[in-house]
Amino acid sequence: MLSKSFAGVFALAYLAVSGIFADEAPKVSGAVVTLGATTIDHVTVDDTTAGKVVYTAHSGFAVEKVVDGDKVVKAFDLKVDAPRSVTTHLKEGKLYLTVCVVPALHLAFKKDGDAWVEMPLADLYEQVLFKGREEVVGDLDKHEDSALFGSEAFGSGKKHTFTATNKKISKVAFGDHVLVDGGYEVFLGLTVYAHGDKKVATVWYLYKPDARIKEIFFEKAGDAWVRVDVTAAAKILNGMNSSFSADYKTQYDGFSVYGVFSAVAVVFAVALFY
Repeated sequence: MLSKSFAGVFALAYLAVSGIFADEAPKVSGAVVTLGATTIDHVTVDDTTAGKVVYTAHSGFAVEKVVDGDKVVKAFDLKVDAPRSVTTHLKEGKLYLTVCVVPALHLAFKKDGDAWVEMPLADLYEQVLFKGREEVVGDLDKHEDSALFGSEAFGSGKKHTFTATNKKISKVAFGDHVLVDGGYEVFLGLTVYAHGDKKVATVWYLYKPDARIKEIFFEKAGDAWVRVDVTAAAKILNGMNSSFSADYKTQYDGFSVYGVFSAVAVVFAVALFY
């Protein structure tokens, strides 16, 4: 359990970072997301997936307020935060929503009667979105197993993405060697890129102690998989596919006010995590 002292330090750190960027934040206009509305000014509403609606602010805009009827679910100071998307989920007759503040930080809420109550994002995944899924090991050496991974071309190589229906990753490993044990992690995605002897894995997970989304990389070295930094991973991936930037910077393991303004990253985050 996260101690009060640690939580206090984390909160102070967040406020300090927010304060540093407050005066430098990009100038954006506010948009109001009205839950249930099919058309909203400066917001794209995507309700094509059953039980899910995604509201995405247009370029130059950010979500300043989320409202449900005459009730304000959440309001933001756009000098500090500039959320780009809101997603609602209808599960077993109950309504939930998430706000993507930045790709690494998503807030979660559940509707309790007429009120909206904030909840831990980990609880939303474990108790709602991933409820009833069978646990499986994300074995990096089994990336060619079509029962667990879907594959597609990736430049000169292939991209293998964990897509197993009604399953969730309990830990990441290769054979009997555990890389991430899942004690504090809720795994959100796993992809292995392969071309000959070159193999790189990307793992996305929610880290429970700080409720932030992380992105980490592993490289196949001989018979083992070893942790590598984003610079090394990007160089290898760029070698497989020149459209993957050799200067790629992850947006999921650190606070970045400016990161939310990458439209590609926002669409990718929504598609990957929800």
